[in-house]
Amino acid sequence: MKINQTICARDCYDSCPLSFEIDDDGRVIRSVADSGHSFVASGGCARSAADVKRLYTGRIETPMLRTLSGFSPISWDEAIEILANKISELSVIEQVKKIAFVNYAGNQGLLSLVYPERFWRKIGATLTDRAVCTKTGHLAIKAHYGNSFGLDAYSLSEYKVLIYWGMNPAVTAPHQWKKAVEWRKHSGGKIVVIDVVKTETSKRADLFIQIRPQTDVALVFALMQNLIKHQQHDIDFIARNTSGFDALSASVFEFSIEKLAEMCGVNILIINMLSDLYAQNKPSATFIGVGVQKHTNGFDQVRAVSFIPTILGQHRGYFYSNGQSTLVDEAYLSGEAIYGQAHTTSQVHLASDLLAGKFRLLFVSTMNPAVTLPNSTSFISGMNRPDVFVCVHDTHHTETSKHADLILPALTYLEKTDLILPWGHHRVRLSKPVCEPVTQGKSEIELMHLLAKKMGLSDDFLFENPIEALKKYLKPAIDNVDEFIDSQIFTDLRKKNQTSYPTKSGKIEFLSENANTYGFLPLPVPKCSSVPEGFFQLISGASPKYTNSQFEESNGKRYSEVFINETDAGLLKIQNSDTVILKNQLGELHLTAQISDKTPQGVLFTYRLANGLLGGTINNLISDVPQFPDGGGPLFNSCFVELILDL
Repeated sequence: MKINQTICARDCYDSCPLSFEIDDDGRVIRSVADSGHSFVASGGCARSAADVKRLYTGRIETPMLRTLSGFSPISWDEAIEILANKISELSVIEQVKKIAFVNYAGNQGLLSLVYPERFWRKIGATLTDRAVCTKTGHLAIKAHYGNSFGLDAYSLSEYKVLIYWGMNPAVTAPHQWKKAVEWRKHSGGKIVVIDVVKTETSKRADLFIQIRPQTDVALVFALMQNLIKHQQHDIDFIARNTSGFDALSASVFEFSIEKLAEMCGVNILIINMLSDLYAQNKPSATFIGVGVQKHTNGFDQVRAVSFIPTILGQHRGYFYSNGQSTLVDEAYLSGEAIYGQAHTTSQVHLASDLLAGKFRLLFVSTMNPAVTLPNSTSFISGMNRPDVFVCVHDTHHTETSKHADLILPALTYLEKTDLILPWGHHRVRLSKPVCEPVTQGKSEIELMHLLAKKMGLSDDFLFENPIEALKKYLKPAIDNVDEFIDSQIFTDLRKKNQTSYPTKSGKIEFLSENANTYGFLPLPVPKCSSVPEGFFQLISGASPKYTNSQFEESNGKRYSEVFINETDAGLLKIQNSDTVILKNQLGELHLTAQISDKTPQGVLFTYRLANGLLGGTINNLISDVPQFPDGGGPLFNSCFVELILDL
């Protein structure tokens, strides 16, 4: 027996160190406790604990080609030749931009996610903008601060109160949450949760404030009214480090606090309590959840929340995602520095574009877009167009691979070398394989190199040793890169200056000219959801057992429940466990009703990518219209549905 170590590559704040027990035959037996590091002291969670079973269950074993009778196994040589010929056909007739490389964070490893872009940039294919998760929030913060990174989420000792705004770390970042619970125990500080939904985190908070959907700006303005009116804002800090505060202050007082309280559905006494907590417990840490920006006014919501710690005198007193905070050279690793900017298209709007015939070849990697993208019904219909060729490179059979023309087996993160760049902390270590591949799968880099050779491409940059490429990527952020790669020890990445702001003025710009670029006013505007009569607003969130669409192989089918307020259920004569239909202009979905106090009246909640009882997922009902014209983020939480009892 021996113990092999690696880093979890999933889309998660924690990026946990993991250890696995390997038997004498090289088979992975189980996960075991890992010594971890100062941010994540002991790796693993309920999801990653299932990785051993997932490694050996439901795998794509060999390349498969769709035929008239179904999928038939073929060799790798045959598969590469088929794919290379399809790409060459489009290149010859000058339609190479109709080739779309579609990938995202099913595996966050840099060699899985970023390095393969080199091939697609070289041939001139279209890349997607990866906007389906966090893009709008990043742009919103960047519009005022010049970039989007914030405080160190795992280093809490200096803070006196933690505010989780639309974030559920007990599920989405369990080690970050463990740090917060330990911080509270030793410091006596308070944890506040602000959310539309009663979450696992809210149940353990000292104060939970439930707000109406899409009214975060109203609550922020009410809080800032109190802080400014009672002169609890930091006037000196604001004068030295910001511009546009007078305009912000005037905007904050355009509505009375009574009106703002009515808009967000929060009692004024609670608003006063929260503003006092902020004012009397400096510095504070405000964590902004990704779901806050998945609304029609998500841009305004994220930037507004970030203003609160700023007017209290803190540099970057918020946390959204710190993936862009380190001094790494992604342009080199992706090939942009050599081949230039690629043609890109909206990931959010991909379903309609594909259905309309904008693309002729779709290459899908590290993603399951048939369920994770909005308007999934149209996406599947687009894949099934006779003039569209779909190739899927994945570890397991998915809803996307069912509609592919060519399926290629990939390797899990347990079977390959990679480097994970965390977006919650800055501690990194090269990940080595835990075991030998258990299928005929190939890594993303192996596949890219085979394809490039088959097409006669001889550019040395395409075939650069991936470890050497990683060294160049890391060089601006790590001293002694060679030693880091060889040593297998954890290292902290060098971070950008937290008190420097790459804006036009060099300061935090409350009044943002850059917001106009995305079709927004220079300052946030308080709004309420405009819910059509007879409709409910549907909110979705992370589940404890699944990471997006992963882990069905080990944990069974994803949830099929929708949570309904008791009053709403009574009015519609819905009983617990009844089958109900959620319906809008895009389609309908059958789910099981769970009567709960999880949401306020007029709001429904379901776990992300919930499976319909008769097929489909919750994303069948989500519009694929981006939040703003240049391809902003999705509208997952601005979805309106009728709720009908299935008779």
